[in-house]
Amino acid sequence: MEVEIKLNFNGKEDYERALSLFATPIETDHQTNTYFTDKLNLLQQNKVMCRLRRTGKESVLTVKTAGSVEHGIQRVPEIECTIDESIADQIMDKPELFFTLDNEPVNHVKQSFPTLSDLSILGSFQNVRQKVAWTCPIGDGIPLILEFDHSIFPTFERYMLEIETDHPEEVLGNVEELFTSNQIPTTRGTEQKMVLFMRSLSESQKRKEV
Repeated sequence: MEVEIKLNFNGKEDYERALSLFATPIETDHQTNTYFTDKLNLLQQNKVMCRLRRTGKESVLTVKTAGSVEHGIQRVPEIECTIDESIADQIMDKPELFFTLDNEPVNHVKQSFPTLSDLSILGSFQNVRQKVAWTCPIGDGIPLILEFDHSIFPTFERYMLEIETDHPEEVLGNVEELFTSNQIPTTRGTEQKMVLFMRSLSESQKRKEV
């Protein structure tokens, strides 16, 4: 189960001001997130997300099932594994090769949808993730990695913060207090990135039809 905090910034300026409160990012990742679908739309109908995330030479295959985002906290079952770059290239070229793999995410899809044998690329979006280390002042201190995301969808961009933690309510309150004391407005996230991507994809398609 993935449990993470989601906060939205109003725009680039607030995002950069928030980022400046912390030490220099320990890592900056340039991600390409590609989502897959099927002809019968079984995955979307059952709220199953199948994603290939490529960051440099690292490729991670992820399957997420129905979860929730409430009051800025996301809880969603997640299965993922790292795959070879050459295999990722093959899947991007022929998505149906997904079913030839033997790993936990793929096996979960096979078991959940035994009649499913086709996949196609739904689309992709880019994400620039800057990671900073921060110790949340709870008890003796909780060391965390804060992920500042600049997500570039087909028709709009979003600036967000994500924090994976086993203490979401306490950490959320502390990080909101930190931003408020520095006059940086935020709103609690209510949607997964997949939902934002689907909305943007729909907007893009409608524009093409006009």
